[in-house]
Amino acid sequence: MFKSFHRISIMIILVLITLSVNSIAQILIERKVSNGPIPNSIKHEKYPDFSGNGNIEATVGFGYANIALTSLSLPMPAGTPITPLTSYTFPNATFASSMVKGGDGNYYITTIEPALYQMDPGTGIITLHGTITGLGADQPNGISYNPANSTYYMVSSNNFFTIDISTRIATLVGALNNTDGAMVDLCFDASGTCYAYDVGLDNAYTINIGTGNATLLGPIGYDANYGQGMAYDFETSTIYLSAFNGTTATGQLRTMDPVTGATTLVVDWGFEQIAPFELNTQVCPVGSAFNPTPSNGTTGVNTNAPGNATWTNGAGTSQVEVFLGPAGNVVSVYSGASITSLAIPSPLLYNTTYEWRVVCKNDTCSGAPVAIWSFTTVQDPFYTEVIDTLYPQAAQYWTGSTDGTNKTDGEVRGANTQDGWFTFDVSSIPDAATIMSVNFNGYVNSANWPYWSATPLPGLNPLTATASELKTAIQANSGTTLAYLFSNESGSFTTGWKTYPLAGTVSADLQAALGQGWFAMGMDSRDNSANFFINWDGWSQTNVSYIVVHYSYITPVELTSFEATTVNRNVTLNWQTATELNNTGFDIQRKSENTDWQKIGFVNGSGTTTEATNYSYVDNPQSNGLVQYRLKQVDFDGTYDYSQVVEVNIGAPAKFELAQNYPNPFNPTTKIKFALPLDSKVVLEVYNIVGQKVTTLINNESKEAGYHEVNFNASSAAGGLSSGVYLYKLTTENFTSTKKFVFMK
Repeated sequence: MFKSFHRISIMIILVLITLSVNSIAQILIERKVSNGPIPNSIKHEKYPDFSGNGNIEATVGFGYANIALTSLSLPMPAGTPITPLTSYTFPNATFASSMVKGGDGNYYITTIEPALYQMDPGTGIITLHGTITGLGADQPNGISYNPANSTYYMVSSNNFFTIDISTRIATLVGALNNTDGAMVDLCFDASGTCYAYDVGLDNAYTINIGTGNATLLGPIGYDANYGQGMAYDFETSTIYLSAFNGTTATGQLRTMDPVTGATTLVVDWGFEQIAPFELNTQVCPVGSAFNPTPSNGTTGVNTNAPGNATWTNGAGTSQVEVFLGPAGNVVSVYSGASITSLAIPSPLLYNTTYEWRVVCKNDTCSGAPVAIWSFTTVQDPFYTEVIDTLYPQAAQYWTGSTDGTNKTDGEVRGANTQDGWFTFDVSSIPDAATIMSVNFNGYVNSANWPYWSATPLPGLNPLTATASELKTAIQANSGTTLAYLFSNESGSFTTGWKTYPLAGTVSADLQAALGQGWFAMGMDSRDNSANFFINWDGWSQTNVSYIVVHYSYITPVELTSFEATTVNRNVTLNWQTATELNNTGFDIQRKSENTDWQKIGFVNGSGTTTEATNYSYVDNPQSNGLVQYRLKQVDFDGTYDYSQVVEVNIGAPAKFELAQNYPNPFNPTTKIKFALPLDSKVVLEVYNIVGQKVTTLINNESKEAGYHEVNFNASSAAGGLSSGVYLYKLTTENFTSTKKFVFMK
């Protein structure tokens, strides 16, 4: 009996050990990193919501459920509920690993056989496309399409491939260099940046498509395991993961930060594995805006009259959104019907860089890739600068005596009177600056003490002298035997410049400073004044710690507009100034594709005026192609400044083109430009929105090949036009094009 019981006990123990070993093995299997299907052993009690009704929203995701064995769709960005489309089991129970929407609009699915399938997004029906070759021993974990170069790419666990979607032949690009990892899927943005993530290392990467090398972005922030997918939303610039979280044993929709790689949970689907996953969005077929004015990097933009921002819309544009603002605070300033010109809101901030961009759209595309342009406004005409007084040397520069006996101008100074200078370097003062005021610890030049001056400045008023004059005077007098002090005291003191010999009057340090071209501010003070400022005996660094100089920048010429237009080969330059100061005139400079900047003419300026002045110049360049112009504004003293650059195209264009009118909207006039690659008979007409002809601008006239421009005045049309949307139509023997424009009274 005992032996039987013992034998039974041993058997039970062996069974328990066997079960324990199997359980441990199963646990080890569950913890093993895999890019394939979920093991049955980790089935979860929570299943996803498959109650969707198939309604397609603006953005929809497609995929394949490896547990439910069905193709599916789901609304984005919510990610739920899931709508089953068509039940399908892949041959040999192979695992479906990834999905891509190709450049041809078809949806392709890879399996680890390896094979390529195609899915109909309308029905969800999946059909075999063929076997994938060229992978060697690798399996296709992910497939994606790069819209920037129209190429398909794949990843295996550790390698990067291109694949010809027609022949299904994969070509190795290079190793991913994700040691001990398993790359699971990839996607591309509109610019061609490749993103991917690894279920072995739980990291996100970018991939160099030329070498295959993966560069770490950062951890994805969850325990990724088993096959999962990745897709890029071109409409919102969002990276989505159809993830499987090993910790929760559930499928999840997540978004990924393209900078850090960190992911954020959108929705937990429950126990389901959606490895093939793709969105119905695509790179916007609308072209990007280009040819901005102000051109990118323009400086010196007027704050009160910045003019219009203009640009050329990309092909297929019917709507635009314009963004503008100081760098870091750019906001939408217009959204609506397609325009190519918009008044820049004013006033702008001084000495501030503004950024702007134009997003081109149509009814089905929410935005083409955009370039960010910038311009910088003029310097504030008044600004305050704090200039140190070069301590401790400043105390040594004070001179004089209590009885004034060493003053050579014969002035008898009262007892306890001190004179002296503060010095500082003026090499950084702009030539266009004017000293408006100087403040010694709160005192400003006035009828009160202390009085101040600039030295050496014989014959100059320090309140009106320009920096250029100050510098000239310093250079002319530095190192001489004289120093100067200006006083505006009435009564017992003489008003005006006082002249003192350097020897025996000012210290050797001050003489040396003046010899170096320093600028000295003179001080005349007395200790018995009601506004006592400095006592010689009580001098300390804290008495005068700084000098504040207020400069005035006077813009010699305030240019408010500069544009170029072409008629045949003639280029007309038009520009306007709001004010002018000492303006000799304008050098006209031209640059072509084969030449550098050259002076081609000169237009006299108006000297000094506060009236708005218009100028023009006509050029007839002989070279074809892109030609640039700029103005070199020259002052009477020889100083100069350059305008922004404007561009035109000369010669026969490569194709027929009808440009968007400018300005648009307009009131009452606008310009319509068109290009002819060959001599043509042209008809240009204007219609209202219901198709009734309003007027004919060109009636079957012969026009030479080149660029042409027509002015349209809405008020001169028959009966005058009311505000609204109109069409203008260009017709030649070989070309017809129609565009909208908006008339706003």
